[in-house]
Amino acid sequence: AVPARDDKAVYLSSGTWSIIGVENPDPITTPASCAANFSNEGGAWYRFRFLKNIMGLWMIQSIRRQLNGVDYVEGKAKTGEGPEVLKDWTAHKHSFDELEKAARAAGDFPSVVDAADKRFFAPDSMIGAVRAACAESGQRVPETVGEVVQCVYQSLAASYAREAKLLASLTGKTYTSLNIVGGGSQDAYLNALTAKATG
Repeated sequence: AVPARDDKAVYLSSGTWSIIGVENPDPITTPASCAANFSNEGGAWYRFRFLKNIMGLWMIQSIRRQLNGVDYVEGKAKTGEGPEVLKDWTAHKHSFDELEKAARAAGDFPSVVDAADKRFFAPDSMIGAVRAACAESGQRVPETVGEVVQCVYQSLAASYAREAKLLASLTGKTYTSLNIVGGGSQDAYLNALTAKATG
């Protein structure tokens, strides 16, 4: 159901968590595909969706919740580094649009984290986890809301590009487009960064 111009298209179902993959006439069950955590799901007309679950907008959503003083799990004790460590944080309801504008304003913030790192799956503080990952890798530590969000946006785009390249190596095909669907397809900034990262 994902629109594609031809059979050289990768799809990215972009949401809280993302799925990247292609449709194939036959399953790919090589040791390399298993090691890369790709799977084959049966599809229409006896075809196979060769795909992988990867990080999505969970990181941005978690940062927004944290900035807004909301926990994902109601009643969970607040622990970890709070939003007040950021130089420009103010106590108000941050919208997704506001976070995107702050990221754009941060410009070419240079730090990128590995969005597939398990530390980002359920941290006590997503802001703290991103800042710690930057510090541990010797990169510039984000100090503003825009820098944290820009770091995450760039990291997601880099992750999508890395996985698309891995997908090409596993299938032995050259892909010419990435078709984004799902709620995250509305995030024009992330889509632009992804287009740039993937070519």
